[in-house]
Amino acid sequence: MTLDKDFGELAIVKGAPHAGIVPLVLERRAILTVEPERVRVRLPGP
Repeated sequence: MTLDKDFGELAIVKGAPHAGIVPLVLERRAILTVEPERVRVRLPGP
């Protein structure tokens, strides 16, 4: 997982090997939980 946008270019354009790329574009203070069966995003309260 990354906030860096360059990994997509490395993987797709340049053919760099990877196991998968998950780009993160989240609201500040969001909590991301990744499990084998699901992904949950909790946003901060008011």
